[in-house]
Amino acid sequence: MEDTQQKNIDNLVSIWQLVAESFNQSSHTDNAVNHCEIKSSDWPNRIWFSTRITGKMVKAAAEIVQHASIPLTVSHWSPFEDSAKPLFEQAGFTEKSSQIGMFLTNPQKVNHSNRITLEKITTEAQANRWEEVYPAGFGYKIAAEILNRTNRLISYYLVYHNENVIGTVFTHRTGNTLGIHGLGISPAYRNQGFAEEVMARLINRAVDEGIDLIVLQSSAMGRNIYLKMGFSEDFLMTNYRLVKRGKALDA
Repeated sequence: MEDTQQKNIDNLVSIWQLVAESFNQSSHTDNAVNHCEIKSSDWPNRIWFSTRITGKMVKAAAEIVQHASIPLTVSHWSPFEDSAKPLFEQAGFTEKSSQIGMFLTNPQKVNHSNRITLEKITTEAQANRWEEVYPAGFGYKIAAEILNRTNRLISYYLVYHNENVIGTVFTHRTGNTLGIHGLGISPAYRNQGFAEEVMARLINRAVDEGIDLIVLQSSAMGRNIYLKMGFSEDFLMTNYRLVKRGKALDA
């Protein structure tokens, strides 16, 4: 993989690992199939691979999903043509969703309006508010308990417009790389430029902090926003779910 790809993936995986460790879980296994399973949350609840995958590893992932007490998603990174897809299909997986890994090198400050504020989460009350708001942007829950356990290592924010909470975002720094994650705006406030303003504020803060690479994983909805702000596309992240007897084994 190219350097930007690896730094992007390392940033994301380190978040999953931090969450797992905060719940006294080991995310590593002997066969390079890693996972994080948090019963109180819909996220991360993830399986990922730390080496080039094989059919044996994908079957091992299927075993983990089948024996898990909660739904798990399997994530795999690849070029835009995923040659590993047949391995997943043979093991009973089907594609759940996909995201595009994107990056911005040597970021420069961006002009923006001043309609929003970012409130960093440091208290349990703020974390509870996050848990309430986050599903409006993404349709799934990140439990307040995760924020309470990891907010010294991961920066979580509520996005305010006037007195209203309109969205969420969190960031994680690994070396001189900043990962921007969970940027979601509630439906009533979309298409008004608020996501771009959140990004502009985070980019400007990153410049002040000497960050030389910003990475993220974009949905199809956010892709054009990031392209307009100078980000480049790097790789595809495909998320799989296991299907058995016509039923998906995850949500």
